[in-house]
Amino acid sequence: MAPLSYRPLAGVIALALVLGCRHQASSATTPPIGSDLFNYTWVLRSLNGQPTTLGVNGREATLRFGTDGIATGFGGCNRFRATYKVDGPNLHFQPATTTDAACDAGSSQERALTLALNQVRGWRLTGRHLELLDDGGGTVADLDRR
Repeated sequence: MAPLSYRPLAGVIALALVLGCRHQASSATTPPIGSDLFNYTWVLRSLNGQPTTLGVNGREATLRFGTDGIATGFGGCNRFRATYKVDGPNLHFQPATTTDAACDAGSSQERALTLALNQVRGWRLTGRHLELLDDGGGTVADLDRR
């Protein structure tokens, strides 16, 4: 009986280790889908094609995407919060909840913003400029990264 050779088996194990490590390294450097949105403050520049105005105390309307699926922001009068889901180019918001301050400045824009978030079905990022898109690909909101 001929002695067993472990050389072919050792080669297969070495190849599997190399390929396994290579796969792990490449997946570790791949950012999650939508990661370009996370943890930045986005300043609202236009809403449904209309330029935005400053809200109470001269503050800009903002939006921030947390990695936990919760978006927060300032609509012009109140702070708001909405859960969202991003999947590649698709983006969906659940209806936003807001704090309950009464303001003259920014309240109509705030209502328009929270309603517009319900229409969002996608997003497009060009450099530091973010467009929130409706189901037909039209721009609902333009924002710039601060």
